[in-house]
Amino acid sequence: MRELVVICAAILLLGSSAVPQSGSDKTPDEQAIRQIMLNFEEAFTRKDARQWVKYMADDVTYYNAYGHKMANKEEMLKLYEWLFSSGIWDESDFKITAMEIRFLRADTAIVDRFGTLTAQKDEKGRTLPDRKLHATSVMTKKGENWLIDYYSVSDLRVISSDN
Repeated sequence: MRELVVICAAILLLGSSAVPQSGSDKTPDEQAIRQIMLNFEEAFTRKDARQWVKYMADDVTYYNAYGHKMANKEEMLKLYEWLFSSGIWDESDFKITAMEIRFLRADTAIVDRFGTLTAQKDEKGRTLPDRKLHATSVMTKKGENWLIDYYSVSDLRVISSDN
């Protein structure tokens, strides 16, 4: 099983094209997508659910790290309003640590965003260990605007050598 995970990770890394960090060598579309992802980070810091879902297509498909599926922007808005007000994430912060953007066509991109979620609380108010997250988005350009049509989040976990 471990070999399969390592092989899949290698294929993903070799098959993706990372976006350079310096602004001068990015296309306008790469810059726009990167800014949208940075806006997510800012919305999380401010606990602004409306800003969080601003770039979601109305019929976005979303899977959270626990496997729960939502099928539209309004469901996501309700979830994030609750998460930002429930005490679970009121002291949390999310920081992007890496981002990769791969264009499938001029109007379609896959975005892999990696980051760290800190100070999340459980249902009893206890602070949980930091979480390393990986979010994958499929984005399409509609007119001049990029929207997220598919969004999936997963926790990055260390695989035990016992597996």
